[in-house]
Amino acid sequence: MSSEPILDAAFSGFRLVRRRPDILAYWIGVQLVFGLASGIFFVWSAGGAISQLVQASAHARADPNETLAEMGRIAPAYLVLMIAWAINYSVFLAAANRALSRPQESSFGYLRIGADELRQLGLLACLALVGVGLYFAVVIAAAVVIGLMTAMVGRPFAAGMGATASIVSILATFLVVLAVIAAMVFFWVRLSLASPITFASKKISVFGSWTVTRGHFWSILGVHVLVLLCVIAISIVGYVLIFALTGLLGGGSVMGTMLKPGANSVGAFLSPVRLLVSVLQITLSAMILPVSLCPMVDIYRRITGPSDLAAVFS
Repeated sequence: MSSEPILDAAFSGFRLVRRRPDILAYWIGVQLVFGLASGIFFVWSAGGAISQLVQASAHARADPNETLAEMGRIAPAYLVLMIAWAINYSVFLAAANRALSRPQESSFGYLRIGADELRQLGLLACLALVGVGLYFAVVIAAAVVIGLMTAMVGRPFAAGMGATASIVSILATFLVVLAVIAAMVFFWVRLSLASPITFASKKISVFGSWTVTRGHFWSILGVHVLVLLCVIAISIVGYVLIFALTGLLGGGSVMGTMLKPGANSVGAFLSPVRLLVSVLQITLSAMILPVSLCPMVDIYRRITGPSDLAAVFS
Protein backbone atom coordinates (compact mmCIF):
# COMPACT_ATOMS: atom_id res chain seq x y z
CA MET A 1 0.00 0.00 0.00
CA SER A 2 1.44 3.35 -1.03
CA SER A 3 0.99 6.65 0.79
CA GLU A 4 -2.02 7.56 -1.35
CA PRO A 5 -4.06 4.47 -0.32
CA ILE A 6 -3.07 5.19 3.29
CA LEU A 7 -4.75 8.59 3.08
CA ASP A 8 -7.72 7.07 1.25
CA ALA A 9 -8.25 4.47 3.96
CA ALA A 10 -7.76 6.91 6.83
CA PHE A 11 -10.50 9.20 5.52
CA SER A 12 -12.97 6.50 4.50
CA GLY A 13 -15.27 7.40 7.37
CA PHE A 14 -15.49 11.00 6.17
CA ARG A 15 -16.28 9.81 2.66
CA LEU A 16 -19.00 7.53 3.92
CA VAL A 17 -20.71 10.36 5.80
CA ARG A 18 -20.33 12.67 2.80
CA ARG A 19 -21.96 10.12 0.50
CA ARG A 20 -24.62 9.05 2.98
CA PRO A 21 -25.24 11.83 5.55
CA ASP A 22 -28.39 10.04 6.73
CA ILE A 23 -26.10 7.44 8.33
CA LEU A 24 -24.87 10.01 10.80
CA ALA A 25 -28.43 10.90 11.75
CA TYR A 26 -29.26 7.26 12.51
CA TRP A 27 -26.04 6.68 14.43
CA ILE A 28 -26.45 9.83 16.52
CA GLY A 29 -30.06 8.93 17.27
CA VAL A 30 -29.19 5.44 18.45
CA GLN A 31 -26.26 6.67 20.51
CA LEU A 32 -28.41 9.35 22.15
CA VAL A 33 -30.98 6.79 23.23
CA PHE A 34 -28.35 4.35 24.42
CA GLY A 35 -26.11 6.96 26.05
CA LEU A 36 -28.90 8.68 27.99
CA ALA A 37 -30.37 5.33 29.06
CA SER A 38 -26.92 4.22 30.27
CA GLY A 39 -26.42 7.46 32.19
CA ILE A 40 -29.84 7.23 33.83
CA PHE A 41 -29.22 3.60 34.78
CA PHE A 42 -25.81 4.35 36.28
CA VAL A 43 -27.04 7.33 38.30
CA TRP A 44 -30.05 5.35 39.50
CA SER A 45 -28.03 2.27 40.48
CA ALA A 46 -24.71 3.76 41.64
CA GLY A 47 -25.08 7.53 41.91
CA GLY A 48 -25.60 7.42 45.66
CA ALA A 49 -22.55 5.22 46.22
CA ILE A 50 -20.37 7.50 44.09
CA SER A 51 -21.57 10.56 46.01
CA GLN A 52 -20.71 8.80 49.27
CA LEU A 53 -17.22 7.98 47.97
CA VAL A 54 -16.67 11.59 46.93
CA GLN A 55 -17.78 12.83 50.34
CA ALA A 56 -15.62 10.23 52.12
CA SER A 57 -12.56 11.20 50.09
CA ALA A 58 -12.86 14.73 51.49
CA HIS A 59 -12.20 13.37 54.99
CA ALA A 60 -8.70 12.25 55.90
CA ARG A 61 -10.03 9.49 58.17
CA ALA A 62 -12.47 7.79 55.84
CA ASP A 63 -13.42 4.26 56.93
CA PRO A 64 -11.78 1.76 54.53
CA ASN A 65 -14.59 -0.74 55.16
CA GLU A 66 -17.21 1.80 54.13
CA THR A 67 -15.19 2.67 51.05
CA LEU A 68 -15.01 -1.00 50.03
CA ALA A 69 -18.73 -1.36 50.65
CA GLU A 70 -19.53 1.60 48.40
CA MET A 71 -17.20 0.25 45.71
CA GLY A 72 -19.02 -3.07 45.98
CA ARG A 73 -22.28 -1.26 45.27
CA ILE A 74 -20.77 0.43 42.20
CA ALA A 75 -19.13 -2.68 40.71
CA PRO A 76 -22.35 -4.42 39.50
CA ALA A 77 -23.45 -1.25 37.71
CA TYR A 78 -20.07 -0.99 36.02
CA LEU A 79 -20.27 -4.64 34.93
CA VAL A 80 -23.74 -4.15 33.42
CA LEU A 81 -22.54 -1.03 31.59
CA MET A 82 -19.44 -2.80 30.27
CA ILE A 83 -21.58 -5.57 28.79
CA ALA A 84 -24.08 -3.06 27.38
CA TRP A 85 -21.36 -0.93 25.80
CA ALA A 86 -19.72 -4.05 24.30
CA ILE A 87 -23.04 -4.93 22.66
CA ASN A 88 -23.47 -1.34 21.51
CA TYR A 89 -19.97 -1.24 20.03
CA SER A 90 -20.53 -4.56 18.27
CA VAL A 91 -23.61 -3.14 16.55
CA PHE A 92 -21.62 -0.19 15.19
CA LEU A 93 -18.68 -2.40 14.21
CA ALA A 94 -21.03 -4.54 12.12
CA ALA A 95 -22.66 -1.40 10.69
CA ALA A 96 -19.31 0.00 9.55
CA ASN A 97 -18.47 -3.32 7.89
CA ARG A 98 -21.88 -3.48 6.27
CA ALA A 99 -21.67 0.09 4.98
CA LEU A 100 -18.45 -0.59 3.06
CA SER A 101 -19.06 -4.18 1.93
CA ARG A 102 -22.86 -4.29 1.50
CA PRO A 103 -23.89 -0.72 0.66
CA GLN A 104 -27.22 -1.92 -0.75
CA GLU A 105 -28.30 -2.86 2.81
CA SER A 106 -28.55 0.79 3.79
CA SER A 107 -31.84 0.85 5.69
CA PHE A 108 -31.69 2.29 9.20
CA GLY A 109 -28.13 3.51 8.69
CA TYR A 110 -26.83 -0.06 8.25
CA LEU A 111 -27.65 -0.77 11.90
CA ARG A 112 -28.97 -4.24 12.71
CA ILE A 113 -29.16 -6.74 15.54
CA GLY A 114 -28.44 -10.20 14.24
CA ALA A 115 -25.81 -12.83 13.58
CA ASP A 116 -23.22 -10.36 12.29
CA GLU A 117 -23.48 -8.34 15.48
CA LEU A 118 -23.27 -11.45 17.67
CA ARG A 119 -20.09 -12.52 15.88
CA GLN A 120 -18.58 -9.07 16.42
CA LEU A 121 -19.49 -9.31 20.11
CA GLY A 122 -17.85 -12.73 20.35
CA LEU A 123 -14.79 -11.33 18.59
CA LEU A 124 -14.55 -8.49 21.11
CA ALA A 125 -14.67 -10.99 23.96
CA CYS A 126 -11.93 -13.11 22.35
CA LEU A 127 -9.76 -10.07 21.66
CA ALA A 128 -10.19 -8.93 25.27
CA LEU A 129 -8.96 -12.31 26.52
CA VAL A 130 -6.06 -12.27 24.07
CA GLY A 131 -5.22 -8.70 25.08
CA VAL A 132 -5.18 -9.52 28.78
CA GLY A 133 -3.05 -12.61 28.22
CA LEU A 134 -0.67 -10.72 25.95
CA TYR A 135 -0.40 -7.86 28.42
CA PHE A 136 0.56 -10.12 31.31
CA ALA A 137 2.99 -12.09 29.14
CA VAL A 138 4.73 -8.93 27.94
CA VAL A 139 4.80 -7.37 31.41
CA ILE A 140 6.19 -10.53 33.00
CA ALA A 141 8.88 -10.76 30.31
CA ALA A 142 9.71 -7.09 30.85
CA ALA A 143 9.91 -7.61 34.62
CA VAL A 144 12.34 -10.49 34.12
CA VAL A 145 14.52 -8.38 31.81
CA ILE A 146 14.47 -5.43 34.22
CA GLY A 147 15.36 -7.78 37.09
CA LEU A 148 18.30 -9.21 35.19
CA MET A 149 19.53 -5.76 34.23
CA THR A 150 19.21 -4.56 37.81
CA ALA A 151 21.22 -7.55 39.00
CA MET A 152 23.88 -6.89 36.38
CA VAL A 153 24.36 -3.27 37.43
CA GLY A 154 24.27 -4.19 41.09
CA ARG A 155 27.95 -5.19 41.17
CA PRO A 156 29.27 -1.83 39.95
CA PHE A 157 26.93 -0.22 42.45
CA ALA A 158 28.57 -2.16 45.24
CA ALA A 159 32.00 -1.22 43.90
CA GLY A 160 31.37 2.49 44.43
CA MET A 161 29.82 3.32 41.07
CA GLY A 162 26.36 3.96 42.48
CA ALA A 163 25.53 7.02 40.37
CA THR A 164 26.56 5.36 37.10
CA ALA A 165 24.75 2.15 37.99
CA SER A 166 21.55 4.06 38.81
CA ILE A 167 21.66 5.91 35.49
CA VAL A 168 22.22 2.67 33.60
CA SER A 169 19.36 0.99 35.50
CA ILE A 170 16.95 3.86 34.78
CA LEU A 171 17.94 3.94 31.12
CA ALA A 172 17.55 0.17 30.81
CA THR A 173 14.11 0.31 32.45
CA PHE A 174 13.05 3.09 30.10
CA LEU A 175 14.17 1.09 27.06
CA VAL A 176 12.32 -1.99 28.29
CA VAL A 177 9.12 0.05 28.78
CA LEU A 178 9.47 1.37 25.23
CA ALA A 179 9.93 -2.20 24.02
CA VAL A 180 6.76 -3.26 25.86
CA ILE A 181 4.78 -0.43 24.25
CA ALA A 182 6.21 -1.30 20.83
CA ALA A 183 5.27 -4.95 21.30
CA MET A 184 1.69 -4.07 22.27
CA VAL A 185 1.35 -1.75 19.28
CA PHE A 186 2.78 -4.41 16.97
CA PHE A 187 0.27 -7.04 18.07
CA TRP A 188 -2.58 -4.49 18.03
CA VAL A 189 -1.81 -3.54 14.41
CA ARG A 190 -1.39 -7.15 13.27
CA LEU A 191 -4.79 -8.08 14.76
CA SER A 192 -6.58 -4.88 13.73
CA LEU A 193 -8.33 -6.46 10.72
CA ALA A 194 -10.06 -9.13 12.80
CA SER A 195 -13.41 -7.32 12.63
CA PRO A 196 -13.74 -7.08 8.81
CA ILE A 197 -12.40 -10.64 8.43
CA THR A 198 -15.00 -11.92 10.90
CA PHE A 199 -17.73 -10.00 9.09
CA ALA A 200 -16.68 -11.24 5.64
CA SER A 201 -16.09 -14.87 6.61
CA LYS A 202 -19.18 -15.09 8.85
CA LYS A 203 -17.16 -16.76 11.58
CA ILE A 204 -15.14 -15.39 14.46
CA SER A 205 -11.55 -15.00 13.28
CA VAL A 206 -9.14 -13.62 15.85
CA PHE A 207 -5.83 -14.53 14.22
CA GLY A 208 -6.79 -14.46 10.55
CA SER A 209 -5.72 -10.82 10.60
CA TRP A 210 -2.15 -11.93 11.30
CA THR A 211 -1.86 -13.44 7.82
CA VAL A 212 -3.70 -10.67 5.97
CA THR A 213 -1.61 -7.89 7.54
CA ARG A 214 1.72 -9.56 6.73
CA GLY A 215 3.80 -7.07 4.75
CA HIS A 216 1.44 -4.17 5.49
CA PHE A 217 2.40 -3.32 9.06
CA TRP A 218 3.77 0.17 8.45
CA SER A 219 0.95 1.11 6.10
CA ILE A 220 -1.69 0.04 8.62
CA LEU A 221 0.17 1.75 11.45
CA GLY A 222 0.20 4.93 9.36
CA VAL A 223 -3.57 4.72 8.95
CA HIS A 224 -4.00 4.28 12.71
CA VAL A 225 -1.87 7.37 13.35
CA LEU A 226 -3.82 9.47 10.86
CA VAL A 227 -7.14 8.30 12.27
CA LEU A 228 -5.97 9.04 15.80
CA LEU A 229 -4.99 12.57 14.77
CA CYS A 230 -8.41 13.08 13.16
CA VAL A 231 -10.20 11.84 16.27
CA ILE A 232 -8.09 14.06 18.51
CA ALA A 233 -8.79 17.09 16.30
CA ILE A 234 -12.54 16.44 16.25
CA SER A 235 -12.58 15.84 20.01
CA ILE A 236 -10.65 19.03 20.78
CA VAL A 237 -12.95 21.18 18.66
CA GLY A 238 -16.05 19.45 20.02
CA TYR A 239 -15.10 19.66 23.68
CA VAL A 240 -13.95 23.28 23.38
CA LEU A 241 -17.44 24.10 22.16
CA ILE A 242 -19.07 21.95 24.85
CA PHE A 243 -16.96 23.46 27.65
CA ALA A 244 -17.67 26.94 26.34
CA LEU A 245 -21.40 26.25 26.29
CA THR A 246 -21.18 24.63 29.73
CA GLY A 247 -19.44 27.70 31.12
CA LEU A 248 -22.02 30.02 29.63
CA LEU A 249 -24.95 28.02 30.96
CA GLY A 250 -23.34 27.07 34.28
CA GLY A 251 -23.81 23.32 33.82
CA GLY A 252 -21.60 20.26 34.06
CA SER A 253 -20.77 17.11 32.19
CA VAL A 254 -22.30 13.69 32.65
CA MET A 255 -19.46 12.56 34.93
CA GLY A 256 -19.54 15.86 36.75
CA THR A 257 -23.20 15.29 37.48
CA MET A 258 -22.49 11.89 39.00
CA LEU A 259 -19.46 12.95 40.99
CA LYS A 260 -21.04 16.04 42.50
CA PRO A 261 -22.13 15.27 46.10
CA GLY A 262 -25.91 15.09 46.27
CA ALA A 263 -26.35 14.60 42.51
CA ASN A 264 -27.47 11.02 43.02
CA SER A 265 -30.97 11.14 41.57
CA VAL A 266 -32.30 10.77 38.07
CA GLY A 267 -33.91 14.17 38.44
CA ALA A 268 -30.55 15.81 39.08
CA PHE A 269 -29.05 13.93 36.16
CA LEU A 270 -31.80 15.18 33.85
CA SER A 271 -31.58 18.82 34.84
CA PRO A 272 -31.93 20.93 31.65
CA VAL A 273 -28.35 22.21 31.38
CA ARG A 274 -26.70 18.91 32.23
CA LEU A 275 -29.04 17.06 29.90
CA LEU A 276 -28.05 19.42 27.08
CA VAL A 277 -24.36 18.87 27.77
CA SER A 278 -24.90 15.10 27.87
CA VAL A 279 -26.66 15.22 24.50
CA LEU A 280 -23.76 17.21 23.02
CA GLN A 281 -21.17 14.78 24.40
CA ILE A 282 -23.01 11.74 23.09
CA THR A 283 -23.51 13.41 19.71
CA LEU A 284 -19.78 14.09 19.47
CA SER A 285 -18.94 10.47 20.28
CA ALA A 286 -21.38 9.28 17.61
CA MET A 287 -19.79 11.57 15.02
CA ILE A 288 -16.39 10.04 15.79
CA LEU A 289 -17.60 6.46 15.28
CA PRO A 290 -17.51 6.32 11.45
CA VAL A 291 -14.15 8.11 11.44
CA SER A 292 -12.62 5.52 13.74
CA LEU A 293 -14.38 2.32 12.58
CA CYS A 294 -14.39 2.55 8.77
CA PRO A 295 -10.63 2.74 8.01
CA MET A 296 -9.80 -0.82 9.04
CA VAL A 297 -12.68 -2.15 6.94
CA ASP A 298 -11.45 -0.13 3.97
CA ILE A 299 -7.90 -1.43 4.44
CA TYR A 300 -9.16 -5.01 4.41
CA ARG A 301 -11.04 -4.33 1.16
CA ARG A 302 -7.93 -2.79 -0.40
CA ILE A 303 -5.67 -5.70 0.58
CA THR A 304 -8.07 -8.50 -0.41
CA GLY A 305 -9.77 -6.69 -3.29
CA PRO A 306 -12.80 -4.40 -3.04
CA SER A 307 -16.24 -5.79 -3.75
CA ASP A 308 -18.20 -4.58 -6.75
CA LEU A 309 -20.99 -3.79 -4.31
CA ALA A 310 -18.91 -1.11 -2.61
CA ALA A 311 -19.62 1.46 -5.33
CA VAL A 312 -20.51 4.01 -2.69
CA PHE A 313 -16.83 5.07 -2.75
CA SER A 314 -16.44 5.15 -6.50
